[in-house]
Amino acid sequence: MSEAGSDVCPICRTPAAARDESLHIPCPRGHVLKVTQAMLGQRVVCPKCNDFFVLAADASVERRREMDRLMHEDDTRRARQWLARALWAAVLVVVSLVSLIIVSALPK
Repeated sequence: MSEAGSDVCPICRTPAAARDESLHIPCPRGHVLKVTQAMLGQRVVCPKCNDFFVLAADASVERRREMDRLMHEDDTRRARQWLARALWAAVLVVVSLVSLIIVSALPK
């Protein structure tokens, strides 16, 4: 739909320039709606399944992707830390075994 030569959202009636900060929020049944920041907190009806729900930024696809990315980065960081600790522990064990072998091989 166009008003004065610019695209307008048929649901929220905002111009395309105002929709730059839009979010994709799924309804309880999984249908994804593209909404603006101004619509957050409103109770809406899904146009596909007629289910009522409240638009929350935490439920958006973008927020979930960001949380998944952060969790992946955190898991990667922790895995690297555990690998470094395991390598240090292995080095200490090898050094300890070598020193025990040297000490036991020395004449008494």
